[in-house]
Amino acid sequence: MTLGLRYTDETKRLSGLVMPLAGFPNSVAALTPACSATQGAPCTVYSPGDYYIGNPAGIPTSLHFGKLTYRVVLAQDIGENIHAYVSHNLGFKSGAFNGNVFTNPPARPELLFATEVGVKSELFDKRMRLNVAYFHYNYQDVQVRSQAPPALPGIPILLNVGRERIDGIDADFSLAPFNGLVINGSFEYLDAKYTDYPGTTCATPGTRVVGGVTLGTVTSVACNLAGYPVIQAPPYSASIGFVYTAETNIGTFAFSANDHYNSRYAMVPDGNIYQPSHHLVDMSLNWSSPDKHYDVNLFVRNLTKEYVYAVAQASSNFAIVPGAPQTFGATVGVHF
Repeated sequence: MTLGLRYTDETKRLSGLVMPLAGFPNSVAALTPACSATQGAPCTVYSPGDYYIGNPAGIPTSLHFGKLTYRVVLAQDIGENIHAYVSHNLGFKSGAFNGNVFTNPPARPELLFATEVGVKSELFDKRMRLNVAYFHYNYQDVQVRSQAPPALPGIPILLNVGRERIDGIDADFSLAPFNGLVINGSFEYLDAKYTDYPGTTCATPGTRVVGGVTLGTVTSVACNLAGYPVIQAPPYSASIGFVYTAETNIGTFAFSANDHYNSRYAMVPDGNIYQPSHHLVDMSLNWSSPDKHYDVNLFVRNLTKEYVYAVAQASSNFAIVPGAPQTFGATVGVHF
């Protein structure tokens, strides 16, 4: 049995000043008057904590977070090569200011209750390692970057959006059938959904779909995303690869290749932008000198030129940042 306790005590403060920078083309020559009880919109909040319409006290300029978290693990060896365990943990992610606009409230801390049951093993004279685990995650006050109010258009902020539940099975293996060759692989199943996500907006687009993106006139409506899939959480993912190492008179050569697969998953909370299922294939060749003082690595990433998304956003329109294309490269190392 392993027991652990951690107490976190944090204080954060925010200060700042909005001021014009005369003569700079992307600035303004003057700002509107400061917000006050008698000043209507538009007006300017010059510093955090200043009065603004709807909140005479302004946003807080000091945050204090205190939280006791814990870890409990029960573990048992089954013979010499199999290890079974069950664990339960409470995790804490600190709150934060939204300092990009001084009328944005801060985000509260996020909590994670995590339970895991698993087995780790070494089989066949330790030529194979096999690990399998089931996990259940329960998030509270989930922090997400969001365009929902009170965020201003084009300026996403960090918001607490309710609850999130993730159940999953994870398995990975490493096999060395003979000296010099290692085969590795993994598989993961995820059932990840928001259980409560009120006060957000859903985009209602047109009907034409091109490359996983729905095109057309976009309107936004208030919605609760309870039951929707969590973003960037593919239900199925897997990988398979190998590393072959050869010792020669002129040094050590290692050739590796890996294919990683993801099924379709949402890129934005309402699912209107999604990443289609895809494979990413990477390969590399490494040489190390006999004295280990020099090495050269040649690599190619995204060998099959898959078009993937890195970031997506849905508000008054759809915006996507593509992921890296096919990339070639080389590194040279000198070790003293």
